[in-house]
Amino acid sequence: MEYLQEITLLQWVGLVLLFFARRIKRTIRRRRFERTNAFGVQGFTSFNAYEYTSFSEGIIYILASVLQLGGILLLLLEWVANGL
Repeated sequence: MEYLQEITLLQWVGLVLLFFARRIKRTIRRRRFERTNAFGVQGFTSFNAYEYTSFSEGIIYILASVLQLGGILLLLLEWVANGL
């Protein structure tokens, strides 16, 4: 319990960013898994649906990766600032 009282705001923000980024990535991977059929091929209603879904999921996945990297950098920054 003492450790939770010593966590700074910067560390909390880093942990929250990591949590949300991992959650977003997991959601995208789960949606891709649920779209696959028994042969491992993703099923879409049309080519436009495929393009829109692939593009939007790709952008969101990249943004989640940036959030995840930001969370890691915040945690590392705080760790280095406190003297390793």
